[in-house]
Amino acid sequence: MIYNMLISVCLAIFSFIFYKFHKFWLKNSKNELFVKEGNRLSIVKHWVIILRTALFSVIYFFKAIIY
Repeated sequence: MIYNMLISVCLAIFSFIFYKFHKFWLKNSKNELFVKEGNRLSIVKHWVIILRTALFSVIYFFKAIIY
């Protein structure tokens, strides 16, 4: 139970830090955002990572509560 809660907290922290990194990256590369090849794909990959870690954080949180 504590193990699942620990994983949940770690994933939530990672998701938040990665979100802040993504916002920082967008702010610094705004001028050349769609000029370089692969930037749109990078944006999608970042959002997939953020949403996936947030989702797994919620899943592990409920797993810790239920068990």
